[in-house]
Amino acid sequence: MAKKKDETKGLYQRGKNWFIRYTVAGKQIREKVGTDEMLAKRLLRVRLGQIECDKIPAELTAVKKYSMADLCDKYDTYCQNQKSFKKDKRYKIAGIKERFASLPANKMSPNIVEAWRVEMIAGTKDKKAVDPVTTNRWVAVLKNMLTLGLKWKYISGKTLYEMRSDIEMFADNDNRERYLTEEECTRLLNACVPRILPMVVIGLHTGLRRGSVLGMTWDKVDFYSGIITIPILNSKTAKQCTSECLTVCGQYLNICPDMVNFVFAGKTANRLPTSEENLKRHLKSPISKIFIYMTCVIHLLR
Repeated sequence: MAKKKDETKGLYQRGKNWFIRYTVAGKQIREKVGTDEMLAKRLLRVRLGQIECDKIPAELTAVKKYSMADLCDKYDTYCQNQKSFKKDKRYKIAGIKERFASLPANKMSPNIVEAWRVEMIAGTKDKKAVDPVTTNRWVAVLKNMLTLGLKWKYISGKTLYEMRSDIEMFADNDNRERYLTEEECTRLLNACVPRILPMVVIGLHTGLRRGSVLGMTWDKVDFYSGIITIPILNSKTAKQCTSECLTVCGQYLNICPDMVNFVFAGKTANRLPTSEENLKRHLKSPISKIFIYMTCVIHLLR
């Protein structure tokens, strides 16, 4: 026996007023009816019938005409407080805005995105080519932008559905399975200058990332228990983690500067201003001396 359709689904009351709610092409629409519950039920039945016959009034599903530049500006403001915004995301938002500035946001389609990805992979006179996996990061930002664009009523549900269902990401085979042998570790330590030796030792025994190593503070180093604690702010996974390595690394930390706030502090007792490129340059010399062929990333020393 067929179940009786629930007439209260899509019907709700706020204060004295009744509202109806239904979905058209992935977009949820709400209408205020008034204080009459029976009128609200009748209007809901009418709207559901119009949806089945595809005769829903156009003014209810209309989307204002916004350009991708408008959506990018809104999304840029929304992402201001995100951890990855200053380092990476703001540049991707600016690149998307530059590429699609005049395109109406509701006209974004999988064909346009595919042409854009091919262009990025092939490269142009002004921009160098990128790996297919790198384009996944750009498309992920664009998809998230369009998802929020539906929430902000910049695009329709149909546009977002096509973008989600018709665009496939490239296979991410960027796994780095290269690890140093014990003999290579010994040669690497012997070739390191004293300035970066403690960082390399900690990298070898913990696998911590550059930002986590440079952000270490003495109050998180427990010599008694032999544990280093990495706070959430310095962890890429946004989780607090610990590493039991001080039994090996402790002797190298003793050759660091005096116990100011940061373990690897500069002349002003602030965090050591060693950028990624500077650290790569320091690592490149000892690595080239011992003929270890690998990407110069401290995270791969483990």
